[in-house]
Amino acid sequence: MRGANPKAVASRFLAAIEAEDLDTIESLLANDVVYTDSRGDSISGYSSCVEAMRRMFEMDIAFAIQPSSMTQAGENVLIRGRCSSRDPRLNAQCLWRFRVRNGKLAEYQSHRASDPPAFARFLMPEAVC
Repeated sequence: MRGANPKAVASRFLAAIEAEDLDTIESLLANDVVYTDSRGDSISGYSSCVEAMRRMFEMDIAFAIQPSSMTQAGENVLIRGRCSSRDPRLNAQCLWRFRVRNGKLAEYQSHRASDPPAFARFLMPEAVC
């Protein structure tokens, strides 16, 4: 996947979240991946990020990111859209920044202005930095 188009990687990642496809997510993450939620809490490293996704899928909240626009600037992909979920606390307009390095997702960060939940801390309190 070296040299893969960053927008294509971001799109595959979003589709894998909606499909709860952990195998695809695992194939897309860099070893040193970092997830940062809208409160600025981060989960670092491949194993911790995979475990956070597994926990989210086990919650059966039907989480999805529905992009309305996607723009690429170098290795960064900026996405505007909406989070949807069975959990109404997660439903909101959001912005995301994904950084794709060598065809792998190296960073993904959400930005939500309206009362963002502490999602990283909720999923992996033991790994938040």
